[in-house]
Amino acid sequence: MLSSSLSSSMPASVIKLLLWTCFTLSAASAACAQVAEDSRSSNSSLAGGWDYDFDLFQMLLEEQGLRTVGWQEAWQSPRESVIVIAGEIRALPLATRQALIQFVDSGGRLLLATDRQFSASGIGTVQPGPVIATRSEYQYQGFDDCLRLPPTSQQQVLGDVQQVILNRSGWFRTNTDRLSWETLVALPKNCWPYSSRLQPAVAVGRMDEEGLVVVSADASLFTNGMLWHGDNAVLAIRIADLLCSGVSSSDMYSERQPDEPSAGPRSRLAFLRDGQILNSFRDRLPRSSGTPPPPLPEPTLQRMLRLANAITKEVEASNLLNETLMRQPRRLAAYRYFQFLLFVLAVALLIGALLFVLFGGSFANRFFKPRNMRAAFEMRESDGQDYRVPAAYLAREFCRELTGSGNSADWHQFRSRLQQQDHSNFDDQDLLRLAEVMDIASRGCGRGFGKTDFQLLGAKLAKLRAKHLPPQLSG
Repeated sequence: MLSSSLSSSMPASVIKLLLWTCFTLSAASAACAQVAEDSRSSNSSLAGGWDYDFDLFQMLLEEQGLRTVGWQEAWQSPRESVIVIAGEIRALPLATRQALIQFVDSGGRLLLATDRQFSASGIGTVQPGPVIATRSEYQYQGFDDCLRLPPTSQQQVLGDVQQVILNRSGWFRTNTDRLSWETLVALPKNCWPYSSRLQPAVAVGRMDEEGLVVVSADASLFTNGMLWHGDNAVLAIRIADLLCSGVSSSDMYSERQPDEPSAGPRSRLAFLRDGQILNSFRDRLPRSSGTPPPPLPEPTLQRMLRLANAITKEVEASNLLNETLMRQPRRLAAYRYFQFLLFVLAVALLIGALLFVLFGGSFANRFFKPRNMRAAFEMRESDGQDYRVPAAYLAREFCRELTGSGNSADWHQFRSRLQQQDHSNFDDQDLLRLAEVMDIASRGCGRGFGKTDFQLLGAKLAKLRAKHLPPQLSG
C-alpha cells in the first residue's frame, strides 16, 4: 500500500532518477571494494616468485639446528627461539608489534626486515624508501635506487663482508636507549631524502648476552635473488650465526669443523613473511617419485645426427643479439653520456686544428701558398728599361762642354754667375733647364727614370745646346 501510494504521488521522472542513483552508488561501492582489494594485494613489500622468497636464508637458519614451529610456540619460549619477520610487519596485530621488545628482553632473538613504515616501542622506527644515491660510487650497476655500501661495523660481526647491496631501501631510527645499538651498514652522507643521510640501513641491538634484535630497512636483503649480489650471501651467513648463537666475540667466527654442533641453545624458528607463518624450506622442495626413471636407450648414429642438425637449426634461428640486449641494464649511466660528449668535442677540436694548420694561418702562407718571385734585374727596372746611367752621362758631357771643366763645383759656380748677370743670354727657362741638367750630372738620377724622362732630358739638352753652344764643324 505504501509503495503504491508513493508511486502514485511521485512523478515517473523522480522515480527513474532515484533508481539510477541507487544503481550508480552500488556500482561505485563494488569498484571501490575491488580497488581496495587490489591495493592490499599490491602493497605487499615482496612480490611473488622464487627470487623474492627466503628459502636460502631459512635454510641457513635451519642448518644451524633450528626447527620451524608456530608463532605461539616460539613466542612462549624466547630463550630457545628465533623469530624472523620479513615484508609487511603491519600485518601483525598492534599489541604483538608493541610487545616485540618484551620478547627480546626475555632473551629472544628477533630479525625485522621491512622497507615499509613501521614503529615499535623500545626498538625504533623504519622509514620507507627508496633511498636515492647521488654519486656513482654508491650506485650498483648504474641504478640510483640500488645502493652499494661498505660495512660500518668495526667489530667482527660482519667478518669478510666488503660491500652490501641494497634494493630500494629505507632507513632505521632508534627511539630509545633500552638496547645497545651497533650500526652494521649506514647510508651515505649525500643520498636522498635528506633525512636518511648517515642513518642505519642494517643495525643490531643487544639487550644482554641473550636477547638481541637485527633490523634491516631493506625487505629484500635476505631474499633468494639478492643473495647473489655483492657480499650479501656472506652477510646472511653472519646474521644467521648471530641469531642462532648470539656470540659477538671473535671466537664465534673461528673455523668450525663440519661435525661440530652449533654453539648456543636455540632450537625453534618462527619465520613470518607478510604476516604469514612459513613452513620449513624442505616442505617447499619438489617431491621426487620413488620409482627410478627407466634407463635411456643408447642413441644410434642416425638419431645423433638428427639431434645435432636440430640443435644447429635452433642456434641459427635464435636471436642471440636481442636476447643479450635484453639482459643489459635498464638504462645507460648518466656519466656515459658526458664521456661521449667530451669525446665528440675532442675529436671536433682536433679536426679543426688540423684544418687550420693545413689551409690557413702563417704556416700555410709560408709553405703551401705559391709565391711569384721576381728576378733581381726585374726588380731594378720600373717600366722594362733603366735610363739613369745614360742620362747622367749626357748631362755631364753637356756641362763639361758648357763650362770647359769636369768638376761639379765649377758647374754650379758657372750657373751662379749667370744668375747674377743682367744681360745674360740665358733667360729664366734656360736657367731652370740648366739647373736640372747640372743636378743630374752631379748627383745622378733618382728611382724610376724611364724612357719618357730620358726623352724629355734629351729635348732640354738639345734646346740648350742649340741656343748657347756654338755648332761644331765636322773635319
